[in-house]
Amino acid sequence: MEQSGQADYNASLRGLRKNLILLDYFVYDKRFEPFFERAQQAVGKTNSKKENQ
Repeated sequence: MEQSGQADYNASLRGLRKNLILLDYFVYDKRFEPFFERAQQAVGKTNSKKENQ
């Protein structure tokens, strides 16, 4: 991808992510928040294992 296209691509992904967060917050009443928290904890555990090695 060209550099100019990369910036547009990154901005599109960022906007999509924000829209999904707002959808979860307002439409689904934060129904998926526990799954997000568990995913963050799992990522933290894998990162801490990598740091300890």
